[in-house]
Amino acid sequence: MPAQEPAERRPFLRMIDNEIDGRLELLIATYTKGSAELVLYAALHIADPAHYQDLQRRFEAHDALLYELIADPADRPSPGTRTEDDWFNMLQGGMGRGFGLVHQGDHIDYRPTNFVHADMSPEEWEEALRRAGSSLIGEAMGMGKNHEPDRDAEAAQGRIDLVAAFRSGKGAYELRRLGAQIMVQPDPQRDEPTVIIEGRNEKCLRVLAEQLAAGKQKLGIYYGAGHMEHLERRLLQDLGWKRTGEQWVTAWDNSKRLFPVAEKGLQQKRYRARQDLEALTTLLQAWQTKNPGKTPAWELLRQEASDGKLPGRSDGKDPWGRDYVLRQQGNAHEVRCLGSDGVIDTEDDQFGNRVDDHGAAATKEEEEYSNRLVNHFVEQRRFRQLLEQEKKLRAEEIEAKELSLTIMRAQQQLRELAPDAVRLRQELARTPTLAELRTRAAAAGKPFDDPWGTPLRIVDDAALGMVLRSSGPDRLPDTADDVIRPTSR
Repeated sequence: MPAQEPAERRPFLRMIDNEIDGRLELLIATYTKGSAELVLYAALHIADPAHYQDLQRRFEAHDALLYELIADPADRPSPGTRTEDDWFNMLQGGMGRGFGLVHQGDHIDYRPTNFVHADMSPEEWEEALRRAGSSLIGEAMGMGKNHEPDRDAEAAQGRIDLVAAFRSGKGAYELRRLGAQIMVQPDPQRDEPTVIIEGRNEKCLRVLAEQLAAGKQKLGIYYGAGHMEHLERRLLQDLGWKRTGEQWVTAWDNSKRLFPVAEKGLQQKRYRARQDLEALTTLLQAWQTKNPGKTPAWELLRQEASDGKLPGRSDGKDPWGRDYVLRQQGNAHEVRCLGSDGVIDTEDDQFGNRVDDHGAAATKEEEEYSNRLVNHFVEQRRFRQLLEQEKKLRAEEIEAKELSLTIMRAQQQLRELAPDAVRLRQELARTPTLAELRTRAAAAGKPFDDPWGTPLRIVDDAALGMVLRSSGPDRLPDTADDVIRPTSR
């Protein structure tokens, strides 16, 4: 079979850099060889929890999921068993916490029976390094050999001033952006293969051959993103696989909304508000004592002030520029500041002592009761917010599961139509038209529209031969979410 050579070096990582939905994405690539299907999952050791949850669900669909881990094949890590007892784990764990991400080892469960160890054991690793006359540090340094730095990329990274970002409260957001920029830098071209990449990849490919020989047809490889370029090149150029599909998934959500900026000068503003509240409450108490049983208002209180202005720095305005609230509570009133969010009955509210309609301050017991009541409302509001967030997450999980099932139905539909397309091509000695294949499918009682209601297509591809194609969830032809089924040449 002629080799299928990629047109260019293909990255398995990409960065979408904007404030609305910025993200670091990983490529999931699909290949076929005969009746076997293989999916390459590019791995990152730190990512968002949702990314690892999505991967764990996808892994369930494979007869065998080959994974990387320099360890005894009998070791099956699971969430909660990872330790930071060596410098590498400690470094990764520290990076994850600094970026607000989680570690792969804390979220991927390697115990399912379809997980297959496809990496070196510690003994094999040491022996491979010895034969190569190398070391772990030497391997890492060797990956940068003969690599000319990307000065434009370095300049772009330099434009992120992390010191200024942390002072402004934007540090976590800018740190993720910088991390993503570094991650998507292309792997350097190397004159010599390394044990850490090519050596381990060859071990993985030997395990892949063993699984195919054992009759496994639906396989996956979960290996570091840095391994993928070499793995794909070997699959396409040397091992007879064909690339048939790809999907980009989010590993790091870098949306700016996830990193709220700490308000500058917040403590000073709250201190000023406290001073204003005490002065306004004293004025309220004096007015109410002179006007028992009457309802206070700011204009009436201004008349009580000697200069016609409310006490404080801004004549009744809080440090955020909003009016203080004069609020009735039963037969008493209180002065309230709505805090930085400007919303009443939230946990950042500040308020003075309550004053009854005869000018007496509330007792300690009344204050405590009222405070408990306010806290109750705040907790209710927080509970409603958490409930809405949970509903949204559940809806997203259900939507993702339904989409996955629908894609599987489309794949099954294409598998069932493929024999008809092959027979028609043999009968006609050419690639059948869409109408001809539709007629044959209808005669067999097979639907021709995909699960999204879009007609299937049959195309000739220079690299893949005759291909059955669904336009996928977006219903647009030749986009990244197309579902593809090559037929034999």
